[in-house]
Amino acid sequence: MVPDAYVALVQSDDFATRLRHNTIRLQFPDGLASLPSNPEYKLFLIFSECQGCGYWHLLLAPDGGHVVTFSEHPFGLRNLFPTGHEPDVSSVEVYQCADDFSQWIVRFFAECVGGDRHYEELLKKYPGM
Repeated sequence: MVPDAYVALVQSDDFATRLRHNTIRLQFPDGLASLPSNPEYKLFLIFSECQGCGYWHLLLAPDGGHVVTFSEHPFGLRNLFPTGHEPDVSSVEVYQCADDFSQWIVRFFAECVGGDRHYEELLKKYPGM
């Protein structure tokens, strides 16, 4: 089960419109993917970096718990690679970046605000840029 906070976020147009920071966007998977190191855990893709450098997933535990993870592979998307050229997903590192979705989304928005302030300072320093 995905957390209620995630469901509320993606169902709200008001929240979803705020989810544009640099090149990070909301991403829905084609399906669940098993964690390569422990197939009982499932990866549910939630966000992607549009240049293909990073992906955030909910790591869903058999007991109903979850954490937020980061990896360089979009687990749960199909038909990304031509047949015979698929990456070895067992070699992809998956890192925990938050204890739960609510913690992660607060950090995400805090980083968005910080990034926006940085751009505002640059515009003040270099008007017309």
